[in-house]
Amino acid sequence: MYERTLQSWEYPSARVDEVTVARRAEQGSMTEYFSTRGCRMRFLANLLDDPSDEPCGVCDNCTSISASRDLPLGLIAEAEAFLRRRPIVIRPRKRRYDAGRDTTTMIPTDEQLAEGRVLSIWGDAGWGQLARDGKQRDEHFDDKLVEALAELVRDWQPDPAPEWVAAVPSRRHPDLVRSLAERVASRLGLPCHAVVEKVADRPRQKAQQNSMHQQRNVAGAFVVGAPVPQAPVLLVDDVFDSGWTLTEVGRLLRRAGATVVYPVALASSAGRD
Repeated sequence: MYERTLQSWEYPSARVDEVTVARRAEQGSMTEYFSTRGCRMRFLANLLDDPSDEPCGVCDNCTSISASRDLPLGLIAEAEAFLRRRPIVIRPRKRRYDAGRDTTTMIPTDEQLAEGRVLSIWGDAGWGQLARDGKQRDEHFDDKLVEALAELVRDWQPDPAPEWVAAVPSRRHPDLVRSLAERVASRLGLPCHAVVEKVADRPRQKAQQNSMHQQRNVAGAFVVGAPVPQAPVLLVDDVFDSGWTLTEVGRLLRRAGATVVYPVALASSAGRD
């Protein structure tokens, strides 16, 4: 049961940031525990401020007895095929934080995105490793990813079907997603229109501590700088995380006349660093 009072309230940003930092530190510790080559029990003890440096003598690292097993190649191939074919759905955001009212409000239905799709999980054994390499190492996405994303859209068959393609622009990597969107459009037989511009440099979304900060970080960063076809559009990005970048760009396209916006991305990094 809730009761409204006259007591003023402010969003506890500092507390939320502290908790987020603590949770990320715990996540990092779990990753370190998995990858450590030293005694695992000593690792846990040190996390709990136990200064002991004596090895336990029974963990896999102390005994040199690995729990890993060689798997049949056929089973590995089946697992990779599953990772490359499973549907990863983008659920459209329907609410946003309204700073003026200090509350959440509904995103108007005529500005909401449609349901979308993601090809992989960032860094996974399916397409995720290739997506990560293309973004972080090569600064160009492999044609295999382009064909896989186009095939995903063909298998998905959204209705009404997209009639053109747009890209989420980037000032750090201006050619990366633009080239991806153009090549996907070519394989789908659709025109690609560069109608969205990024007009402000902002910190990386991953650097933001919570969803509200991520929403505010992209607000006003994009504009529609060219006429928008009055038809359904496939909105392409490389990495999906909080969804606020796609939501912001999609709202601009809807306001400019796009009848439906279908977001798609190569990889989801939600919950990952």
